[in-house]
Amino acid sequence: GYSSNAFGGGYYFAGAMDGSFLINGTLNANNISLMFTPGIYFDQNPSNVNALLNTAQSISCHATGTGDVTYKWQKYNGSAWANLITQKGRSINFANIAYSDSGRYRCIATSSTVKDTCTEALISVTAPASVQDQALVKVNVSPNPFNDKIALAGLPNTTQVALRDLSSRIVFTTEVSGSEVVLNMPENIISGVYYLQLSAAGEVYTTKLLKK
Repeated sequence: GYSSNAFGGGYYFAGAMDGSFLINGTLNANNISLMFTPGIYFDQNPSNVNALLNTAQSISCHATGTGDVTYKWQKYNGSAWANLITQKGRSINFANIAYSDSGRYRCIATSSTVKDTCTEALISVTAPASVQDQALVKVNVSPNPFNDKIALAGLPNTTQVALRDLSSRIVFTTEVSGSEVVLNMPENIISGVYYLQLSAAGEVYTTKLLKK
């Protein structure tokens, strides 16, 4: 594009402006130069993953920009995004994925002092089919979606119960005895997706629940 001025002659710049305006202000040389700082954008965003427990998994992304591109991964901890210090490449790799790896992830790419953030990817970890003979798999969990109570039936004698949010943060935990129990959920649990984890006699079983 180009611009003319009151003193005559054309002033050309390497770019285009569409819908930009300035009210009661001025632009200095640094402001203008920032308009033409080479940008960066994600041309490959990570995809959601439904992973089987104790298997190798990965999520990947790619950003395009001027100069060397660096990556920083983050995981949502329930209230804010936390940096994953050891994850600095295009991919996050899990050699043996665990239930605690469930959650929301995103990547921030930086190039030539500019940044871009990829779309979020959700990792859900479930037990493989080989555990279908385990006792905990036969436990009946209801209702789903739940509101303020969760009923469990068919439990072993003593069972550890934990409810985790998508960032793997425990929002409720208890130990129960007997085959049937009704659990009152805390009033501060917000609507959304959760994972109910049951542990007994060396077995661990996790199922997904929805809070109304």
